[in-house]
Amino acid sequence: MKRIRQFTADASHELRTPLALIRSTAELALRREREPEEYRKSLRAIENVAEQMTALTEDLLTVARADAHGFAMALGPVDLTALVNGVVEQSVTTVLAVKDTGEGIPASELPHIFERFYRGDPARGSGSGFGLGLSIAQAIAQAHGSRIVAESQPGAGARFSLQLKL
Repeated sequence: MKRIRQFTADASHELRTPLALIRSTAELALRREREPEEYRKSLRAIENVAEQMTALTEDLLTVARADAHGFAMALGPVDLTALVNGVVEQSVTTVLAVKDTGEGIPASELPHIFERFYRGDPARGSGSGFGLGLSIAQAIAQAHGSRIVAESQPGAGARFSLQLKL
């Protein structure tokens, strides 16, 4: 029963975003009169999201079958560039986030992590790096009119969100 509940929660979570995209695209298209090509563009976007939902549904079915019967899955490399580009093209907010479950970042250090050469408490890390990575990433984001936001709870990991300007 626990696995069924978890699967249902995961499926609901995964389907929420594409459904929101379909709804928002349709609502925007219907707000005012548009040229036929604008309506076609909206319908193409809805069609693309529906195709993704179909693939997602098939993937969820595969996972359900694997949980029920257990079978070997073919593993191979995945091109994340294409995946991220697809999300950016279709997302309402195009916020991309990466979250870990590590130690987290102390609240006193969060305001400084994007500063050049800032490395935090040396006792916490491996000592590698120069403290430039996050500064460079933030500079690239800002050059594109976007920004990176960091959130963290010590002991519960950190979340870095790239908030893209549309």
